[in-house]
Amino acid sequence: EEVQALLPMATQALVVLHHDGGTASGVIVSPDGLILTAAHVTEEPGQRMSVVLPDGSPAAATTLGLDTATDAGMAKLKGRRKDWPYVELRRQTGLTRVGEWCFALGHPGGWDKARGPVLRVGRVLKHSANGLQTDCVLMGGDSGGPLFDLRGRVIGIHSQIWEGREQNMHISLAPFLRAWEALKGSQVIRTWAT
Repeated sequence: EEVQALLPMATQALVVLHHDGGTASGVIVSPDGLILTAAHVTEEPGQRMSVVLPDGSPAAATTLGLDTATDAGMAKLKGRRKDWPYVELRRQTGLTRVGEWCFALGHPGGWDKARGPVLRVGRVLKHSANGLQTDCVLMGGDSGGPLFDLRGRVIGIHSQIWEGREQNMHISLAPFLRAWEALKGSQVIRTWAT
């Protein structure tokens, strides 16, 4: 019931991204159209991406910065619109706990009006500095999509997906928050100094 109550808000910011002849997912996190996704989806800064919005209408985005060390990537919807539907981030990344319930959204296989977004409910299995592992079953096309807590806040972005596995990896928000301005500024991060 909690997840069902959050779905209208969560799905309004979920987008499909077209890249290299395939599809992936992303999530809008600001009213001016900033999208979080995976770095392997955006691949490099300054590229144009075709976007499908939640209602099926087309849009365009430009890829911004990426962190190849953690797979964190950003893009920005084109245009001057300042009222995109968006979701909140859970900025306190240390609050994520093993065993915590969560839910994943994505568009495996691309946007499908009849099916809509695909929902998977699961739990956090592992939590590291830059990643989360859950038992949410993901498929190709889910890459870059959002992982939510049960308050409807994004806690991760889908990264490593294995077909037939019940455990998948997500980028935690830590890499995004650590390099927020660099990523918005279209920088490429390859390693982190310790």
